[in-house]
Amino acid sequence: MEYDPLYTSVCNAITLQSQRQGFFQDYANTVTSEAGPVWIEEFGNLQTDKDRFLKCFNDEKLCDVIHGPLQNIQPLFRKKSAKIAQIRRLEGESAILSNNNSRALLLLTQSVIQAPYTDCDKSIDNGLTLTLALWHRSTALLNLKEYKLCLTDVQQSLKEKLPEDFKIDAYYRMSECYIEMKMFPKARITLKLGINFLDSNTSDWKKKLDDKINFLDKLANPDISLTDSEEKHPIITDGLNLVLPNASSLIQAKSSATTGRYAVATNFIKTGDTLVVEPPFSACLLPDKFGSHCHHCFKRLRSAYACKDCGGIAFCSIECQDIACKTYHAFECKFMDILIGSGMSILCHIALRTVTQQKLNYWLQHFTNKIDASDFNRVLNLVAHEEKRSAIDFVNRTLMAMFLLRVLKCSGYFPGSDEDKLSDIELYIGSVMLRLLQTLQFNAHEIYETLLKTENDFRSSKVVYKAVGIYPTVAAYFNHDCYPAVARYFSGKNIVLRALRPLAPGEVVPENYGPVFCKKKLIERKRHLASRYWFQCICESCKEDWPSFSEMDRSIRFRCKVKNCQGLIKTSLENNVEKIKCSECKQYFNVTDNVCLVKSYLDSFLHATEFMDKGELDKATAILSEFSDQMHLICKPPFKEMSLSHIALTTCWANNSNTYII
Repeated sequence: MEYDPLYTSVCNAITLQSQRQGFFQDYANTVTSEAGPVWIEEFGNLQTDKDRFLKCFNDEKLCDVIHGPLQNIQPLFRKKSAKIAQIRRLEGESAILSNNNSRALLLLTQSVIQAPYTDCDKSIDNGLTLTLALWHRSTALLNLKEYKLCLTDVQQSLKEKLPEDFKIDAYYRMSECYIEMKMFPKARITLKLGINFLDSNTSDWKKKLDDKINFLDKLANPDISLTDSEEKHPIITDGLNLVLPNASSLIQAKSSATTGRYAVATNFIKTGDTLVVEPPFSACLLPDKFGSHCHHCFKRLRSAYACKDCGGIAFCSIECQDIACKTYHAFECKFMDILIGSGMSILCHIALRTVTQQKLNYWLQHFTNKIDASDFNRVLNLVAHEEKRSAIDFVNRTLMAMFLLRVLKCSGYFPGSDEDKLSDIELYIGSVMLRLLQTLQFNAHEIYETLLKTENDFRSSKVVYKAVGIYPTVAAYFNHDCYPAVARYFSGKNIVLRALRPLAPGEVVPENYGPVFCKKKLIERKRHLASRYWFQCICESCKEDWPSFSEMDRSIRFRCKVKNCQGLIKTSLENNVEKIKCSECKQYFNVTDNVCLVKSYLDSFLHATEFMDKGELDKATAILSEFSDQMHLICKPPFKEMSLSHIALTTCWANNSNTYII
């Protein structure tokens, strides 16, 4: 059965309400029960998101049942605790003395997250709880040779009023970090700044500072300064596309009444070509990763910094902290627990984040058409399947949009907002979020990282999802195929699409929405796609019902070599027949020579897997890319090693970013 109503209903529901328990579903059920079938049917006949939002907001009959619970929304978040921060710091100090620096780092990071900002609670540590936590964590980081992180902690402790008695030590510690990072000029300047804190009681420190300066003066190349390079993303092949943002000039956008929008090759594409490197328009970290990953860039945390008000999230750097706290987190912070407690899905959070990551003035200009809105319009115009939605689904999504708007109003996003009225800009943003709650369902991408038990142990690697984002170019133009032409992986938050197989000009460039033919049987794929994405797949592997890995044998389909002939010569690698006549052009095809050729390619495939096991990924990807190009040139899938090479290529490429050894 391709269409499963129950499974479709479940898939649809979790795009609005996650599987966690929460109050929103009870709220929505109460509203729909009170509204009754006639009201719901009338609601289903509304044609615009604006009308739907106004219907719910202004309905006199349902005023109390809709607005009553929303009026109870108030800040609910994990507050700081100087006492807990102090306890964790003391435990961390003890761990340092026991030379257990990894445990100390964990405890002191918990202290940093829990600590109020300086002078907020003078009853504990004279208001210096955060300062002391940062300082002692820098000790653990120095012992662990995490010099960049140590340097940042020392700098932050100085900003947070580190006591005078610590300052000479602080500048000396910073100089040690700079030296280890080969940043010698900065080390010298830092030491000279430390001299300013010398007095009659610090003669020992004077000698240490002078000795270190003399050491730097004697270096052969004292002016060499090496800084950490920024995260490097793959370079798009053949230059940027002038029409499709963040895409290669090797592809172009097309559209048709039956297929909608799609991407095709404009020139010959080779395996390994990078076709898209796109940052998310908006993205959110999954709640169960709040304590282990940066709330802004989604990197796995080694050390962490916190919001000044809440203790529920963490950042990997001061830079990420500043960006988040000056934009979206300023409005989400004090409502984070109520957002999570509602049971809303991550897609609802992205709808909210799309708004909060921009200042209100952006939306005012967008609303009045005073700015170029092409970037955001690309998101709004993604497929939403309004024509297939039920009335009750529209009601539930409208209620969620109202809940999110209420959070915005309570957070101060709309200065001077009237609690009981709806301004034009509030209605506009509410309607925008309602639209997003529909488009995100079919267009968001899960952002993942790869976990390895040991270095290069790809055979036991595990993919873990950590966030979800919306990527307009990928979502709009790369449609599904059960035998995709591109691999999708992530470099930081950026989505990367690279060619898995060669494509000729005019060929469609599809990606994959989850089920590939070699891993799931036809009936499973069709059920998943029909229920999750509301379409029937008609790709070639579905039409021909290609076998999965467990069903594949050594059968092979060679491409006829006669010019313009599209014939396929079906045989097996074990076949001893020398020649077979092509059913299309009636010319004989030399099977023996081509079987030998394939076997030589298979030998190279095995060499590539050996290079992977050794960690020589550049060599492996070069061989695998050539293997894919060669195999697709002489034969047509399905063939086991062709699909295996695609899996191996994706693994190698993904290893360049978002990969951790645990």
